[in-house]
Amino acid sequence: MWDAIRLENGGIPTAVVVHDVFAEAARKQAKAGGIPDLRFLIYSQPPPGETEDQARTSARRVAEALQSFVVTP
Repeated sequence: MWDAIRLENGGIPTAVVVHDVFAEAARKQAKAGGIPDLRFLIYSQPPPGETEDQARTSARRVAEALQSFVVTP
């Protein structure tokens, strides 16, 4: 989290990928670090007993969602 704040303060656009259970804490840290508008990609924490195939599907969805954060020149 603090790395993202440092990058943003250095002029590098940043997005933080975070489990939903940590989203509120991440928002508070961003605000405390002076970046209240830091971008977050928040996704659901995997359920207990998630299979490897389910994990791959979840990871693929997160990766696809993260593409929307990519800034192209």
